[in-house]
Amino acid sequence: MSILVFVEQRGGRIRSVSNEALGLASRLKGALGGEVVAILPCASDPGAGSLGAAGADKVRLAAHPGLGSYDPAGYTRAVVAAAEELEPALILFPASSLGKDLAPRVAARLGVGLAS
Repeated sequence: MSILVFVEQRGGRIRSVSNEALGLASRLKGALGGEVVAILPCASDPGAGSLGAAGADKVRLAAHPGLGSYDPAGYTRAVVAAAEELEPALILFPASSLGKDLAPRVAARLGVGLAS
């Protein structure tokens, strides 16, 4: 079973709150098994290679010119598409205003519960 982690970027830089979420996913992986997969909606790669050191086993870029800044519909589609393909045991979001806005949108689209 995998753990999907939404990675937040702003201004072409990965935010540190994403590293915290990846660290938690790494610890949970010990109990759940599987792998930690980071999903990163972005306009261009903001340095996804650094996510391995933060705990990601795999990184999925959802690169599109319209995803350079937060677009609720676009980000939701990107995370939902990854979740539908991977069928993760958990999806983690950073405890940020963006994460708190996006998580319920994704949960509603997937028809799953949300714990915060």
